[in-house]
Amino acid sequence: MSSLIIAIQIIIIWQFWTLVERVSDKNSMEWIDHFQEKTKVSDAVAWELFQGLATSFPEMSTMFVSVVFFALNPVVWLAANVGSGVFQFMPVIAIPALVSKKPLHVDKYEVIRTVLFYFSTLVLLGLVILDGKIQLMELIGIVAYWAIFMYRTITQRPHIRTKKWRKKQPIRDHHLPDSFEKKQGLFARISRYLPTKLAKLIPAPDHKRGYIGKIPLGFILSLLLVGISVYILVGVVEDLWTKFGISIAFLSLTILATITSLPELATNIPLAKKGKGDQIIGNAVGSNSIDIAISTCLMTLIAALVTNTSVFVIQDKAAILWAIALLALISLLFLGLLRASKWKLGKRQGVILLVAYVAYVGFNYFNFQ
Repeated sequence: MSSLIIAIQIIIIWQFWTLVERVSDKNSMEWIDHFQEKTKVSDAVAWELFQGLATSFPEMSTMFVSVVFFALNPVVWLAANVGSGVFQFMPVIAIPALVSKKPLHVDKYEVIRTVLFYFSTLVLLGLVILDGKIQLMELIGIVAYWAIFMYRTITQRPHIRTKKWRKKQPIRDHHLPDSFEKKQGLFARISRYLPTKLAKLIPAPDHKRGYIGKIPLGFILSLLLVGISVYILVGVVEDLWTKFGISIAFLSLTILATITSLPELATNIPLAKKGKGDQIIGNAVGSNSIDIAISTCLMTLIAALVTNTSVFVIQDKAAILWAIALLALISLLFLGLLRASKWKLGKRQGVILLVAYVAYVGFNYFNFQ
């Protein structure tokens, strides 16, 4: 009976992963391109903001539900979001670099701006929790800091020196990943039938039901579908892994971080095949910034207002500060890696990032088992 349950859980994981992959690459890309054309921002900014919000929706929804309905201390999700940042900087960028046929060129000014802002957000967060508690005004301050930065980024004209790094953008065709387009066998058609049908229910920007007034209905539906899918995936994977005796601490730092980062990974792989290095880094690092400012701070602020709580006490301040310091160091080392490779992201850099992540997972495994 237990084998049957495990088999059913594996099927559920495969189905929802396929759904996340399909929605992230097809539906979300259509809306991100649409928003970019309306706002006239650069590729990196579009993916840092719009796609970052889209792929961070699972963390937002899970954080809000956990705090409001299950009275979970939001500091738990703060630690989880900081831990997932390691996965974002390593496999989410490394795997696309490995599948790309050519080295991905990145705009060094865009990358430096994005990574240093994330670094400064981590420093600000560390200063906030030094006293062992988080207050409402401190949450408002971090959210406002992120909002001001994004407003300045959107309204500011691109630096003139970045022109030599930019190429003329090809006509967007919103195509699906190769795995969906090519001729499929019977098993693939059956296993992807339901996810594909569900994704097709989401209206595109030019569809008559894409907008309701000025509300982008299709974009909101894609957020909800990805959020619900990842929320279910987290529950199923957690139950499956605990049956094998894996500790909850190790599970949170590695497995759950992987699951909640699936939208970013699913989106970045087809971007790598198109040679979109700026969008890959903007999506990964932008999601990290949003995970702190929006998924953690804004959702905690909303939850505090709903539950009438003014102060959240941090139980294990030293561990969280250590995690923040480690992630801040990783962000600077990532910049150094790109600088040493002359702002190219190729297979060598992908291997380095993956090996570093394997070492990180191994350290956590022996530390918590």
